[in-house]
Amino acid sequence: MQVAFAALGLAWLANRLRAHYKKSQVLQRERAVRVEEQVATAKAHISTFQAPFYVVPGDIYASLRTRGAAPRRASRADSEPHRQVRHPRGRK
Repeated sequence: MQVAFAALGLAWLANRLRAHYKKSQVLQRERAVRVEEQVATAKAHISTFQAPFYVVPGDIYASLRTRGAAPRRASRADSEPHRQVRHPRGRK
């Protein structure tokens, strides 16, 4: 009698483990599909607000600078001094 209960218990346990395994496989596939959709949506969203990026070879960039193109930043001597903004209550 005890052997029959043990066999029945093992069969029930095996059935539950198989059902759990199948359910976890289904959930894993659904998660993979959801992640792929989220990645595709994110890539589409990013492509709408990214600016194009252009690369210029170094020799062409150097020739632009020597031909008199304005430097990217002005030196301190050429720039206007910053105006100091005062706090309304006298604090800095």
